[in-house]
Amino acid sequence: MKRFIIKFICVFIPNIQLRMKIRNHLIEKFITNSTKNNIEELKKITSILNKTNELPTSSGILRNIQLATIKMLIEVDKLCKKHNIKYWLSFGSLIGAVRNNHYIPWDDDIDISMLREDYKKFISIFKKEGNENFYIDFIHTRIAKIHHKKIKSIFIDIFPCDIYYKETSLIEKYNLSKQIRFLSKNTRKNLPSKLKKNIFYEYNDIFEQITKQKIPYTQKNNIKNPTIFYSIDFNHTHDYIAFDYNTIFPLKTIEFENYQFPCPNDTDTYLTLIYKDYMAFPKHIHYHIDINKLPMEEVIALQNYIKE
Repeated sequence: MKRFIIKFICVFIPNIQLRMKIRNHLIEKFITNSTKNNIEELKKITSILNKTNELPTSSGILRNIQLATIKMLIEVDKLCKKHNIKYWLSFGSLIGAVRNNHYIPWDDDIDISMLREDYKKFISIFKKEGNENFYIDFIHTRIAKIHHKKIKSIFIDIFPCDIYYKETSLIEKYNLSKQIRFLSKNTRKNLPSKLKKNIFYEYNDIFEQITKQKIPYTQKNNIKNPTIFYSIDFNHTHDYIAFDYNTIFPLKTIEFENYQFPCPNDTDTYLTLIYKDYMAFPKHIHYHIDINKLPMEEVIALQNYIKE
């Protein structure tokens, strides 16, 4: 509830960077033992890094969450390869793979990205052939989120991307990113309160249609190096969410938790645009799951799933 109140208050701050700075400060100050624990965890990680010059791996329940989510990703990867669906590791998952081929110690989910065409194809195929223990919803974030039916603490976020058929400079990418953030905020705010049964297709159609209406150069042409941008489906906060096509494709592979997964062609440029110094430690750690509040049934289910 406190987090909701803070987010609601900060919505009225027009400057995005100032809004995020104030919001993060309030969350860090007022929310919880969970956030305080995260800060302490970051201090421990920093201390170990300073002594050993190596980033430590997670342990305990958090490590089990990471290993279980990797098992989910392996199933997703198999389905994508079977149907020639292209995806790539992104955001925090890619940072971990680039750093030391493992999760960053405070990460508790997996992020992957797809072009819109593959995104739609994947959802359709997943509903027919996906693992019977998994399901997809779009309720909370408006993007596809793969869950385990019996283990609530593990999930994979799938971020759709669209193509802007124009070569862009750095400043044009910044302006495009700014436009996307504005459209995302307003579109999500005005979504219909009652949705049809086929929730994915309604969400996807709304975001795709508005993108084509509001953003120029979204019609296909033969330009050699168009721009890929993260769609308006998600509530973005990064300054840059647009990249040269050549930064993403052709996809390469990278080792992540002893497996090979697809990654952008130029991971350094991709991560630098999103995070600037992506190798630096964040000022605070954000967990999706408070492991201290997991019921014992969930803890045991995680252990059993890893052993399967």
